[in-house]
Amino acid sequence: MAAVDSLPVARESNPVLESTLIYTGWTVGTLVVSLLLWILLPALLLGWKPMAITSGSMTPLIRAGDVVLIDPEFGRPAAGSVVAYDDGASTVVHRVVEAHPDGSLTTKGDANRHPDTTIVSADRVIGTGRLLVPFIGLLRTVGWVWLSTVMGLIAVAAIIWRKRPVWSFSVVILSLVLAGLAMASAAFAGSTSNDGSSLSAVLVAPPSNLTATCGAIGAGAVDVNLTWTASGTAGVSRYHVYHDEPSAGTTWVEVGTTAPSVTTFTHQIPTQPLSIGAHTYAVQTAVGPWHSPDSNTDSVNVSQIVLVWTCS
Repeated sequence: MAAVDSLPVARESNPVLESTLIYTGWTVGTLVVSLLLWILLPALLLGWKPMAITSGSMTPLIRAGDVVLIDPEFGRPAAGSVVAYDDGASTVVHRVVEAHPDGSLTTKGDANRHPDTTIVSADRVIGTGRLLVPFIGLLRTVGWVWLSTVMGLIAVAAIIWRKRPVWSFSVVILSLVLAGLAMASAAFAGSTSNDGSSLSAVLVAPPSNLTATCGAIGAGAVDVNLTWTASGTAGVSRYHVYHDEPSAGTTWVEVGTTAPSVTTFTHQIPTQPLSIGAHTYAVQTAVGPWHSPDSNTDSVNVSQIVLVWTCS
């Protein structure tokens, strides 16, 4: 009997896997192309400038990896708008908290506790934010070496998956891990620096010896008289007075400001059931956009005995 040569057996394709890969590729590709078009079309047609965000100072509205399109024909930004400006070292995208008559702006990152340390002059303003495109800025933020590496591994996985499905699967997992590490490092590459710089640029001393005493008790309110010793910092702009009422837990609310030469303030507490308890006060010094830490705190206790209100 003649010998019969054995023929190589073709590996059967996996239609489910093929469909999954094709669907995933089209989905991811369509999403990336769509996001890129949202950047390219306004830039080409309207002249808006795309800026990739690398800092977390505007979270949660704008996150690292997002792209903000800036309109250079911005007119005069108003309080509440988002602007891009040149701080001398980089471009900053922050929100306007105060627009001054001379066209300068006081800005603040949404995630920062205090306004930026430098007043932004009108000639440093680049434009106003008009459109936010999420995530696509990570392509720039993670760097082209990372991106090329991940894309190369995905291409290798697509080539070898028919003959070496286990190896192909391993390469895909490695690609996802590298992509995740790159995006995570990119998200934390920028830091919120403006909050800390307000303390290092100018050291503002808080007021001292804050005292809260009970004043007159009327039919509708209890007067609390506050006095404090002025801050030792030169150039004080004003003092901010904060109140923590008993019904709100620990929630400080600004109840007023005084001129730099005034170190007294009267706060009225309404005579109502929610006002019963300890009322705590603190004062901060302001020098331009900078704020001091809190002064010492002092409290008064408001109570009601039958129909008579007392304060101690």
